[in-house]
Amino acid sequence: MIQAELHGKLFEIENSEDVLTSNIFGLLKYLPNDVFLNILDHAKTLSGKKIEFDLKSYIPEFIFWENIKGYGEPDLIIKFRDKVGHELILCIEVKYYSSKSGYGDNDQLKRYFEALSISSKEKSCFLGIVYLTKYPSRKELEDSLYLIKQKELDDAEEKLFQLRWFEITKSLENYNGVLNRYENLILKDLIKYLKYKNFVEFSEFSFKSNDFNISPDHFYVLNHQEFKSFSFLKQDFNIEVNEKITYGDKYK
Repeated sequence: MIQAELHGKLFEIENSEDVLTSNIFGLLKYLPNDVFLNILDHAKTLSGKKIEFDLKSYIPEFIFWENIKGYGEPDLIIKFRDKVGHELILCIEVKYYSSKSGYGDNDQLKRYFEALSISSKEKSCFLGIVYLTKYPSRKELEDSLYLIKQKELDDAEEKLFQLRWFEITKSLENYNGVLNRYENLILKDLIKYLKYKNFVEFSEFSFKSNDFNISPDHFYVLNHQEFKSFSFLKQDFNIEVNEKITYGDKYK
């Protein structure tokens, strides 16, 4: 599947979040545990805290689209187990261009949090939910956190994490562990695919050798509520806008 998309053979489903989930995490599960743990190290709560558990001695099991009756179908549930049978559960909800679904009591992250928090009390420890997005997700997480806290679920602020796609790309590019030949091929394909999807960190504007001279006749204003991202050809820039953007000639 990943090769077909890289060669432009799956145009009709190239924006599918399910295909994206399958291509990335379906390959990550075949790599050494520390490759994935390096990615999780980038996941942080709204207050900047990381996942507290040391997962190095745990073996992960990737469970895709498990139907939790009455609550929905999370993209990925990972069950970490150690040698003596202790189990830790982490949920990853994947987004591409869309935002979370549902409002109020039907809020997607709130539903998954409630379901996994309740079920894990019987035999597992619930680590939380990682919300993986292309664009900044703070406002969405703040809304979900408010709803979760209304249910008086334990440690909600410590168990809702945000992660950006470009952070996965950066983590894989910087990985310096020992891989065999086949694992290294998988890693290279993952990085190539992530870059194909434009999941890269914005560093600077580049217009090659052409001068960037724009002299519009009028002054334009773009309200930040309508702004999603800069786009130049197929490259998306990972930035967040808190104020209005203005450009044009100086005020007269």
